[in-house]
Amino acid sequence: MTRNTLSTLAGLLLVAFVAIPARAEIVSTEKALGEMSLGKKDAPVVIYAFESLTCPHCKSFHDTAYKEIKSKYIDTGKVRIVFKDFPLNGQAFYGTLVARCLGPDRYVAMAEILFENQGKWAAFGDKFFQTLAQYARLAGMTDEDFKKCIGNKELIEGVQKAQKEYTDKYRIESTPTFLIGTPKTVDTDDAKRIEGAQPFATFEQAIKSVLPAADK
Repeated sequence: MTRNTLSTLAGLLLVAFVAIPARAEIVSTEKALGEMSLGKKDAPVVIYAFESLTCPHCKSFHDTAYKEIKSKYIDTGKVRIVFKDFPLNGQAFYGTLVARCLGPDRYVAMAEILFENQGKWAAFGDKFFQTLAQYARLAGMTDEDFKKCIGNKELIEGVQKAQKEYTDKYRIESTPTFLIGTPKTVDTDDAKRIEGAQPFATFEQAIKSVLPAADK
């Protein structure tokens, strides 16, 4: 193992240690299929984020606009973002299962680690599961829990069912796609729709158009 590899693993371990408890029990299937979100439950604006963990444009969004949205709107209680997993290939699908098995309290941290290191774990080939298992271990998941998670048929079917619903109900065809609205309008055709990794200004314009006048 090279010095660079050791440094990389040490950095990942530090990130995982800070973001996720050292021993991360996997949650029930019901919780794993529940809402994964960040922000106040009663935030006046809701963003639905349809993303795939192996999508480079989704990574670009998390590297740029998402950070500003989080600091300016999510952390201040004005926006809640709901992550709607839309895996575009097998690698993204299994990455989604691992993140969801960690539950609502740990999902966001794990997804961020996977986006940040997208090029290191999402490679094609025989070593994919071995690499993903390594990231799962860094998140506190045992090898036994990892195997149980990615082999959970009920969870697999639930993620597949949700993705079909997103295609049928929200006409999602590519990632990332975002719907922005109030808690009442985000599920309707009145929601603002943004496709692709657009700059922060595009998201801010949509958010401000949805915010109640008193919160603008």
